[in-house]
Amino acid sequence: MVVLTAANNHTVVASRNVTNVGDATSSYTVQVASAKGMSMIVSPEQLSFTEANQVLQYTVTFSTQSSTASAYSGYVQWVSSDEAIIVRSPVIVVVL
Repeated sequence: MVVLTAANNHTVVASRNVTNVGDATSSYTVQVASAKGMSMIVSPEQLSFTEANQVLQYTVTFSTQSSTASAYSGYVQWVSSDEAIIVRSPVIVVVL
C-alpha cells in the first residue's frame, strides 16, 4: 500500500525488483492500470534480461492532485515479448 499525504506532496516513488522466470534472454513491457485521479509512472518501461533468474529493478512514481481522503486501486503488469508470461502486481494508494 502507498500512502500519499500533504507531507510528501502527494507523490511517492517506490522501487521494486523483478526476477526473470522466462527464457534466459527475454524482455517484458510494462502495462499500467490506474484509477482516474491517480498517476502511476513506471521507469523503465521495458525490462530486458540476459540470464535466467536475473533480478532487475524498476521504479513507480505514484501521485495525485487530490487532497481529499480517498483510496485508489490499480496494477503494474509486465508482459513478456511473446506474451506467454504476465506478472501482475496489484496496487492500493491511499490519500490522507
